[in-house]
Amino acid sequence: MPAVLRAVEKTRWAEAKQLLGTLRAAQLRYKEEYVNRYADSIDKLDVDYSPPKYFNITVANNPGNVAQADRNKVNDTFNLNYNRACIWIDKEGAFTYRRVPEWLK
Repeated sequence: MPAVLRAVEKTRWAEAKQLLGTLRAAQLRYKEEYVNRYADSIDKLDVDYSPPKYFNITVANNPGNVAQADRNKVNDTFNLNYNRACIWIDKEGAFTYRRVPEWLK
């Protein structure tokens, strides 16, 4: 895989992680306001949100997974195969990866 494509893909995942961090903070504020409940929709959070091009973003009323980014629109020219690849963030700010190559973490 060309180095340029790797750099671009790393940038996309870094953007997803930054967005998840923002959503986590919004979830924690929501939890404080609504007494131990997390939002089940991004619309309920106090963030300006425009959907990213390369990820589907969801939030959950779940302390183990307060926001998740699923990779979409993958260019298979280099057999990247990110089907069902995703990253999520928990209430403590820890990231968990599923089907994500080590070089992207």
